[in-house]
Amino acid sequence: MGKKSPPHKTNYLLRFFNLIVAPFAWLLLFTMIVSVTAAYFDPERFVAITLFGLSFWGLWFINLAFLLVLFLFRSKLLYISIITLVISFFGLYRMVAIHLNSVQENQLRVLSYNVHGFQGQDKKANKAEMADKIIDFLQFQEADIVCIQEFAHYSANSNSDVERFSLEAGYAFHAFKPYWGKSEKSSGLLILSKSRLTQIIPIQEKGKRLLALMAAFQSEKKTENQWIVNTHLVSFSLQQDELSFIGEGRFANKDNIKTFGIPILGKLTTAFRIRGAEIKQLANALKSIDEPMIVCGDFNDTPLSYTHHQMRQIGFTDSYLASGNGIGSTYAGLLPFLRIDYIWLSRHYEAQRSKVPKIPYSDHYALVSEIKLLE
Repeated sequence: MGKKSPPHKTNYLLRFFNLIVAPFAWLLLFTMIVSVTAAYFDPERFVAITLFGLSFWGLWFINLAFLLVLFLFRSKLLYISIITLVISFFGLYRMVAIHLNSVQENQLRVLSYNVHGFQGQDKKANKAEMADKIIDFLQFQEADIVCIQEFAHYSANSNSDVERFSLEAGYAFHAFKPYWGKSEKSSGLLILSKSRLTQIIPIQEKGKRLLALMAAFQSEKKTENQWIVNTHLVSFSLQQDELSFIGEGRFANKDNIKTFGIPILGKLTTAFRIRGAEIKQLANALKSIDEPMIVCGDFNDTPLSYTHHQMRQIGFTDSYLASGNGIGSTYAGLLPFLRIDYIWLSRHYEAQRSKVPKIPYSDHYALVSEIKLLE
């Protein structure tokens, strides 16, 4: 039989283990608190804090693994990891939806989709072929209203692409506005509708970039005006090698950090600040209209973001959180668990069911919500 370690030696090793890992346990607790509260901080003033909201899932899985290690070592630091796990539920409440709602009658079906300029997930797809695949997808979904971000012209006859795409997808009415300038050939925001669109209003940023496109419509058997808003907030603009650096966790190499880490940090902080200004401008425009309103788009921010918090503050409901199931990731790239596309509902609507069809036609997945206009 093998000899057992003397009790005093075992206790010494455990004390040494606790001494080494204690700072890490407290650091995890602190960063988790910052992560779940990051949404309350304006990125134009506290940009460093907003970065932690983006890291929630990484922190959550690290803490879960750390908790298991502490349990196996029977460390007294286990209680710190348990507290961290409990605090994380404040984030999970915003990140994970659990609903088993049944669909009711007279629902309005809305779809939001960033089509990535019809370039596919890897920017190598034939645009015309990809546009045809997305048209087939839209026909199958039979949504009443569709909001498309990054609509790009895909044929030799670019002047008629919007009209042709709309009609082939099954929509008699549409509104399109390019992101920059007046050129109809540049990419932009497209609204497709089975109901007539009126009062089409673009919302421009101070830098003249198109922030959102609004249009009024009337659904079947409803005489009051309703509004559909299509928006696209600024992205991080990370390149494929930068996404690989983050997704593969290549942080140990100093050269990698210098080559990728520092530029990525600069892009993240810049984008957070810009989106902070964008969401304020968008919120001010939305709250000036007290009529039924649906806001769709690529917000490029997670549910633990200032952007998400601002939409809730002005009275809008996250349709997926209210009627979906699971995490509902809408980013199809290398970074997992990112839900950055939304369908927001004013108080006049009730979300009944939401889903994210996993079709590989873009670096985003589409979001579909079935909603009801309240009497």
